[in-house]
Amino acid sequence: EDLKPDGRWTTIKHTKDIEIDSMRRDFTINSIYCDMKGNLYDPNNGYKDLKNGVVKFIGKIENRVSEDFLRVLRFIRFSLIFDKNLDVDTLNKLTKYEKKISNLSFERRFEELEKIIIHENFSKNINLKSIRKIIQSSVGERLNFNNFTRLCEIEKKIKNISFLRRLKFLLRDVKKPLNFEKKINKESRKRLK
Repeated sequence: EDLKPDGRWTTIKHTKDIEIDSMRRDFTINSIYCDMKGNLYDPNNGYKDLKNGVVKFIGKIENRVSEDFLRVLRFIRFSLIFDKNLDVDTLNKLTKYEKKISNLSFERRFEELEKIIIHENFSKNINLKSIRKIIQSSVGERLNFNNFTRLCEIEKKIKNISFLRRLKFLLRDVKKPLNFEKKINKESRKRLK
């Protein structure tokens, strides 16, 4: 059980009650349980949502996100992977938390960003204003999305998809030192420069 969430960390108490545990999960698809015999227990209908290609928060979006702001990025990532039709209404609601994402550690943000930016469906949905806004806030720099889809097409053709290349491409208009420059390893810093 989450006792004192603050948007990044929480004090927890362990429970043996699956119902209680399931209510602290982010999405219905992440609250599917399986016992040692292979029997599913699905208190939030996550299996149905998974089959239907729907990524849905458990309970109120505001509650889930304010427990951990990383869930904004996780919603985008899981939607790119599983959602048959991106839930634009939910994405628009999540833009109000874009500034809170910067409260997360650099490592947590960039781990999620890498998974999002290299996913094949990212470039297909890059024109969604809400996704652009959230990604830009997560990076903490002004991004240039022009021709990004073309870069992704070229990478796909040459079978060489690179997070750093894509990030460098998005950051190509930034002339000042990057705000996260000192937080990345020397090789990545050199590549981005």
